[in-house]
Amino acid sequence: MFGEPPQPFRFRILSLLASIGRCNAVAEILGLNFSGVVAWCLWRGTYLSKLPGIQKKVRVALDWPLDLYFSKDIVQLLTSRSPTVSGSEEAPTPAVKVPPTGAAASPS
Repeated sequence: MFGEPPQPFRFRILSLLASIGRCNAVAEILGLNFSGVVAWCLWRGTYLSKLPGIQKKVRVALDWPLDLYFSKDIVQLLTSRSPTVSGSEEAPTPAVKVPPTGAAASPS
């Protein structure tokens, strides 16, 4: 390192993983190809190992089996929004009147 010429940088990909659906994934790890449930388990294990902190890992690990047995709840809460312009205020009128689209322009 000291006094030696620098070595060229070489990057080698160790693995590629992609989850492509429920219990389905593809993976290439050290030149070996995996697909289906095996690749999905590898992807989940890698994801879990990269999470910071034991609390987060436990929470995610407990949430995954629940996702397998129960569908996602989709709930829409209706909320009322106040109008952007209050009833006492009115929108400003434009200074120049623009003819509607398709109308013939009158000569001036």
